[in-house]
Amino acid sequence: MADDHALRLVKPGPPGAFLQKNYFLSNYNLEQAGAVVVPAVRTAAVLDAVGDRGYRLVNATVGAVAQTFYTTAAALGLGGGVALGFDTVSFVEELDLAGSGEAPLLIMLIGHERPGSADFRYEIA
Repeated sequence: MADDHALRLVKPGPPGAFLQKNYFLSNYNLEQAGAVVVPAVRTAAVLDAVGDRGYRLVNATVGAVAQTFYTTAAALGLGGGVALGFDTVSFVEELDLAGSGEAPLLIMLIGHERPGSADFRYEIA
């Protein structure tokens, strides 16, 4: 039960195929990530509580979560990435979130950094 503040198994088995299938971009391979964290928010409940300003509150919270994730990954010497290009509806179904009213707003990937993975030519930017 979610109320006991503990991790719980939602679905047995490796999640890599689901993650990659429901990610729309090609900049990350979710099957190769060490872990994928999916923060979810009850946006409708926030809007009910504080009105339209709730959108700003939700976005500020999600931004703070993403920034903390990046900072923590860097401090641990790990590679981290945050992505938006995913099928939210599929994640709600896969993570069994429909009953709680939660919706995932980001997917956050963490794992060992691959050597030589960046190929950005700053002189032509």
